[in-house]
Amino acid sequence: LERTQYFAENERPQLTGYLHVADIVANLRWSDSLVLVYPTWWFNIPAILKGFFDRCFVPGVGFKYDKALGKRTVGLTNIQRVGVVTSYGFDEPTVTKAGDCGKLMIQGGMSMLFHPECRHDWDALYSMQGAQPESERKEFLEKLQNKYSNW
Repeated sequence: LERTQYFAENERPQLTGYLHVADIVANLRWSDSLVLVYPTWWFNIPAILKGFFDRCFVPGVGFKYDKALGKRTVGLTNIQRVGVVTSYGFDEPTVTKAGDCGKLMIQGGMSMLFHPECRHDWDALYSMQGAQPESERKEFLEKLQNKYSNW
């Protein structure tokens, strides 16, 4: 019964009572790009961003269940580019060794919600805990400004 009700949301996503979520979903449906900016905590996305995903990429939005085909179909084929800007407390080798769960989720599982040829850009600033020179942070910000001004 629970699974049946879950996919029944294709016809009416659970957005009632959450006008801000309805506005975000409306924007997701017309946008061709999505940029996520967040700090990486414990090799993953912050809980508040996970909550955003849980509320906004619901059945009927991020994907649909095609009863005739008996399978999931992509819900946001309009999104053809996803950019991520994030910071890490650890250096890149440590993050790689520990497993970058946020990157795996966004470039892996979430990629199934977007256009099949969706491009992913990942911009990360590592080693934020410690003696990172200000010049390195400034250079990173300049790189972002140049890159994302052309989107």
